[in-house]
Amino acid sequence: MFHLSPLRLLPALSLLLLAGCKMQTGSYQIDAGKSLTLQRTTQFFWSSKVERWLTVSRMPDCQRKHRLDDDSGKRFSAVEVRRIDELNYQIDDDGSLYLANLEQCTLTALPEKAASEGEPLGKFTAASGDKLPFTAAPQPAAAPK
Repeated sequence: MFHLSPLRLLPALSLLLLAGCKMQTGSYQIDAGKSLTLQRTTQFFWSSKVERWLTVSRMPDCQRKHRLDDDSGKRFSAVEVRRIDELNYQIDDDGSLYLANLEQCTLTALPEKAASEGEPLGKFTAASGDKLPFTAAPQPAAAPK
């Protein structure tokens, strides 16, 4: 008679649990060493909670991953990016505003009544497979000469 011990089943069960993990990422590349990267992760296939992280990076000096509010599995919150200056970017996460500072790789929540400011660069849009596309903002038409 064929007998499997519970310990032999453990690796197979672990693979089934990990099979539910899903990760989607997208980056806005500012220049060769600076970027903002959005990551959405579902830990388990039965979970409706989608963790979201924003990585602020200025290589090789710093790179930090910051937690944003979770999405539900059914809803995607667009994340807009605006440039204030070369090292400061405003992040609009569905109405919650943050200041991403590339000098220190920090992400600071702005007060609720803070106004949107800076040049619109674009936004991370709904996922396509494991990619989170960054859609550039329309550029204003050049003034006629």
